[in-house]
Amino acid sequence: VETQRMKRHANGPTRRRHGPGSIVRVAVLALVVAAVSAGCARAPIRIGFAGPLTGTGSDLGVQGRNGATLAVEELNAAGGILGHPVTLVPRDDRGDAARARELAVEFADLGVAAVVGHMTSTASAAIAPLATELGLVYLSPTASTAALSGIDDGFFRIQGATDRPAAALGRHAAEHASVRRVAVIADATNAAYADPYAAAFAAGLEEAGARVVYTHRLNVERLLSWGLDLIAMRERDVDAVLIVASAIETARFAQAVRAAGYDWQLYGSGWAATDALHSYGGQAVEGMLFARSVSVPLGASESGRRFVEVYRARFGREPSFAVAQGYDTVRYLATAIQRAGTDAGPLRRALVDTGPFETMLGSVEMDRYGDIATGTAVVRSTGGTFTTIHDMPRGRL
Repeated sequence: VETQRMKRHANGPTRRRHGPGSIVRVAVLALVVAAVSAGCARAPIRIGFAGPLTGTGSDLGVQGRNGATLAVEELNAAGGILGHPVTLVPRDDRGDAARARELAVEFADLGVAAVVGHMTSTASAAIAPLATELGLVYLSPTASTAALSGIDDGFFRIQGATDRPAAALGRHAAEHASVRRVAVIADATNAAYADPYAAAFAAGLEEAGARVVYTHRLNVERLLSWGLDLIAMRERDVDAVLIVASAIETARFAQAVRAAGYDWQLYGSGWAATDALHSYGGQAVEGMLFARSVSVPLGASESGRRFVEVYRARFGREPSFAVAQGYDTVRYLATAIQRAGTDAGPLRRALVDTGPFETMLGSVEMDRYGDIATGTAVVRSTGGTFTTIHDMPRGRL
């Protein structure tokens, strides 16, 4: 007996044999664990983001993406939407219409619930006809061309159209700055925004007795010097210049004007009214006037001050209007998805039926076409910030 015990010890411990019944129990247990795990890790709701993340217009896109990112992080910290985590899928549209159309197909293939974007009017105009065709919902933080107003499609926005602010800026130039002869430089790479803005500005000027005497549609990607424009404007004896371009290009233009010794009053669009203008323009942009659809600074309320602090801590820089509107666009979209789910038809109805919605920059409400009416503010670049000098009430021209 002792010899047998020693042999068993030498051969190692006795292994327990599992019959067919044991194997079945293990398999069932594994399936139960897998099912429970799948229930705990619910499929994420994917939201696309599209904006210029590279190039001279990237300040707008990067800030919009950062605001959207902050909103998604807050949503997930609070449990997501309908119990699902939210994933942001950012893409660089480079501010280009053809690229925007490519991304529309990509977003449709990815099955995103909706797209936050585009940030520029040209990219937005390019995808608006595709949105319905592809079953996509786009909600733009900043696209503001009047050419997209009053159209029943899959494109929505929380930014007011540019016609009202641009016309108000033109009237203000003639009535308050005694401007009479104005040159206009408009960025051809974002013509869907720049051309209507320039036209509305000119109409406002003419109402008040001034006029545009020089116009140039500028392709900022090809122009290395402003010299020829400056000579042409001097020959026409202009006393003011409007440039409708990105913050970086607007700042570069202002630098060229001041370096050449001209003291013309300079005007810009809401597109350029970001911190990048001051970073690139410095003293050259001091005193520039802009028109935009909101006048409430982010730090004007307690919630706004908290938002600024959170954004600084997360991204290490000051938030702009594009940050706030990227953030609010995701919040607005989340409210609609919470009510209607992610199917395009019900979601579109929920977006226009949401009613008044409090954003970081004031209350907005969509009409049945997905457009909103806003107020208008003329602001001055002063000491590295924007100061409101003239307000107009909410409404459309």
